[in-house]
Amino acid sequence: MTLLAALCVHVLLVPAFARVGERAGACRRRYGEPVVEREGERVVTRTYRKGAFLVDVYFVRRRWVWVYPTERAAGIAFRKPGRKENEPLSELEIRTFLRANGRKQPWAQVNLHFEAARQSSASERDRLVEQSRRYLMWRQQDGTVGVYDGDARELVIRTPELARLTEEEKAVHTPDPKPDKDLEGF
Repeated sequence: MTLLAALCVHVLLVPAFARVGERAGACRRRYGEPVVEREGERVVTRTYRKGAFLVDVYFVRRRWVWVYPTERAAGIAFRKPGRKENEPLSELEIRTFLRANGRKQPWAQVNLHFEAARQSSASERDRLVEQSRRYLMWRQQDGTVGVYDGDARELVIRTPELARLTEEEKAVHTPDPKPDKDLEGF
């Protein structure tokens, strides 16, 4: 009975969601118009509603001289909004979303915070161990990472390309801190 329920959820969820690597047109045909759109210099985020889920798709703009610019999904975030906060994703939902976005590569569960804690100082160790309890993480051979944030109740899948572009955009748009007069002379 449990297997049948799991199979039904899998059949209902897998075809419904965008996948890493898909073009913007495929998402538009599947979902219709996005409910929210945020433009960045190289990354466009479109939020779609599908049943009980909100799906943020992070499209990377690729500009080709001889071809019309294209957008491909380089990251996806899944969440189930509740009345006041996101509802937790079930283990089955997380596995289904990871499998649908695996691009025929296996996912290996990792615990980067715990590994870092083993090699860090005692003062840093407690913070990193706490982080390891908050996040569930998976990685693929190409460096694509899936992270389920237990506090935000959101699964985010990011390719290395999206991670690099996100960091570049943050660096460009983050102002330098203003000097503090109390700190002068140190």
